[in-house]
Amino acid sequence: MNNVASVIHLAADVHDAGSSAAAVQDTNVRGTDVLLRAAQFSGVGRFVFASSAGVYGRCSDTAWVETDRPRPETGYASSKRMGEELCAAAGGLESVSARLPAVIGPGMRGSYRRLLDQITRGRVSILGKGTASRSLIAVDDAASFLCRFATHPTALPLVLNVSPVDPCAVGDIIRAAAGQFGRRLPPAAPVVVARVAAALLDARSARVRSGLGVSPPWVDLVNNMTSSAILDSSLLYATLGVLPTIDPLDALRDAIRTDYSMTT
Repeated sequence: MNNVASVIHLAADVHDAGSSAAAVQDTNVRGTDVLLRAAQFSGVGRFVFASSAGVYGRCSDTAWVETDRPRPETGYASSKRMGEELCAAAGGLESVSARLPAVIGPGMRGSYRRLLDQITRGRVSILGKGTASRSLIAVDDAASFLCRFATHPTALPLVLNVSPVDPCAVGDIIRAAAGQFGRRLPPAAPVVVARVAAALLDARSARVRSGLGVSPPWVDLVNNMTSSAILDSSLLYATLGVLPTIDPLDALRDAIRTDYSMTT
């Protein structure tokens, strides 16, 4: 890191490929600590840490702000919160922890890639009215703002939510993906029916999931599809005077065209 002015730290084990809890901690916490120490030793001025909206914990109909108490519920989210704390404690560095929602674009992995795979198989329907909302960010916007944090002339707040001002309704996300695939969605399912079915599936598969360490259970998936998770980006705008502007649904369509080799 000699002669480096700014570092953008993106590397992480996202625990979606069966990694152990120890591996997640080693990469995400110890790895961040190693980078911070190297940056301090080499006189780096600015350290940008890609954190996660997951540090807030369970879904909420109220938009999360940076002063809300973090309540991470997964090993990955906990490791990101620990990374934020390491950044805060690193003397001699200007650091900003960017709390990102799901990043949407070609090559994405995780829950939204799994959602797309299930839509191609006709296994996804909208639950209830599909009005629960999610903050998402297009990959180009995410990259642009991380670079802004690395070069902004003034010291930045320690933690910033990074998200467009308008969240996406879950129903709109599913409809946009199905439309890009050219698939007709199954009829909308009542939420209460989906929850009962999920509970039955969880009860049948509990032993297998326990043995394999597979998560989350079906009940959590249903809750995620019917609950909101929104980031308040007011502090981001107050700091930089700009907000992400790319429609995440356009980024979703681009991901489908690229990753599924679609030409239409």
